[in-house]
Amino acid sequence: MRKSLITDLSGSTTVNVNTGFSWGFCVDLDGSTEYLSTNDNETIGVANTWTVLSWIKITNDTNVGTAWQLAHSTGGNTIVLSLQHAASNASISDNANTSFKVYTYRDTSFTATGVWHQYAMTYDGTTLSVYLDGSFVTPTSLVLDQAVTMANSGRYIRSGATGTPNQYLNSRVHSLAVWSSCLSASTILTTYNGGSGHTADLSVVDPTNLQQWVLFGDTTVAINKVTGGLNMLEASANVDATDSVADAP
Repeated sequence: MRKSLITDLSGSTTVNVNTGFSWGFCVDLDGSTEYLSTNDNETIGVANTWTVLSWIKITNDTNVGTAWQLAHSTGGNTIVLSLQHAASNASISDNANTSFKVYTYRDTSFTATGVWHQYAMTYDGTTLSVYLDGSFVTPTSLVLDQAVTMANSGRYIRSGATGTPNQYLNSRVHSLAVWSSCLSASTILTTYNGGSGHTADLSVVDPTNLQQWVLFGDTTVAINKVTGGLNMLEASANVDATDSVADAP
């Protein structure tokens, strides 16, 4: 097993992301009726500084699919990453549900099918950044790039569709994590290089600010909660144990 070190936010200590942890399952989403979701109006734990990270293996990227959406049912404080070979988008909105940042990515490698990718999205209160497999991705275009202030309002976390719902994601999803801090580029790279997605113990990465970490898939149940109290089966659609697959990054 490869080992890598991550420097914590103070820069004073290092931790190993491979601690004997392993998770070899995922959930297979069909791209038409299935998604994972918490209930609405949950306490996610993030405001104007955050990181969202997920391991995803796209099956078909012809149609737009939602990797994740954090939002209230009526909108506001929304964090979205949508994936499609023609144009993927990262966007965020403020408490009034006014979009202030929309970045487009047109590189087809961004949504290469049949392989596991680590997607990460960070915001430090000013700068929105997107990473693919540990590396920063320069957006093809900035549709909107204005200042925005977000709040820790009640929201849901959804993987596989928007809140409508639409834009279903045809993919396998291994895990999703949310921090209330903006992880550095070097830290995100180390989480990617630290072995593989199924052996990366994210609980040791800035643990004070790790608000949610959910592993998808099991031989008997579809969700395993690791960090945080949210259950992404509570408001899911058409996902059960039959969607659990022994596959992992």
